[in-house]
Amino acid sequence: MSKEGTVLKAKGMWYEPWMCDKIKEVAATGGHVASMCVSIGIKSPDTFYRWIKEFPEFGEAYSESKLISLDFYERLSLQMATGEVKGDSRMMTVILNNKFRN
Repeated sequence: MSKEGTVLKAKGMWYEPWMCDKIKEVAATGGHVASMCVSIGIKSPDTFYRWIKEFPEFGEAYSESKLISLDFYERLSLQMATGEVKGDSRMMTVILNNKFRN
């Protein structure tokens, strides 16, 4: 839909292709939608979810970011299980159940 470097206005907000990479970077540290919105300057999750529908490359980046974030939490869980890092396993269960319901 857009070429690299192209800026598209979507109902009052500006979308830029670099945002796709940024949300994946946030996911790599375990961040999710709220952190992604802040990192790209979106003030509402509604805009974020609308962009997923309006810009196919953004939707694809979000799909990939969910997998990246899950990988982060799976690795962290394994590190906790082996004693490599300390953490609260109950909290990790809550995070995994709420973030990754499937």
